Amino acid sequence: DESSASQYRMHSPIEGPGLSLIGQEAVKINQPFEIKVDANTGTESATIIIAQVKFDPSFFEVQAILTDDSIVPDWIDNNVSNTDGIISLVGSFPKGIIAKKGDNIARILFVPKKIGQSVVYVVPENSHMYRLGSKTAIQISHDQIPIDISE
Repeated sequence: DESSASQYRMHSPIEGPGLSLIGQEAVKINQPFEIKVDANTGTESATIIIAQVKFDPSFFEVQAILTDDSIVPDWIDNNVSNTDGIISLVGSFPKGIIAKKGDNIARILFVPKKIGQSVVYVVPENSHMYRLGSKTAIQISHDQIPIDISE
């Protein structure tokens, strides 16, 4: 039903320093959709940004990681395991970067495989930003998107 308002419910970026997931909260089975991974370093300059994104492989398959409009100049890691449901994004910024809300690390193209509810989320213990210079960790928030999959 195209008139369903839930089809247009979007997940917005988190406020302040962190890793945001931006995308639709309601999708249709077998129809590809994108989730954008955004970085915000606040006032800090980061030299490394690590984002590990987890998804349930029984619900989703990742078709591609799109980086054509990414802020990342040098990739250390950029891959997906559709078996384990883990996306690993590690970007290096040799000169440092102050990332603002809306700064895109990567866009992930998902395909929903079955009807139901699931969550795509940034894994806090494996997702970090490190300062240029001191190389100490920047305190960041980690995002998640609840997703409803329908016919």
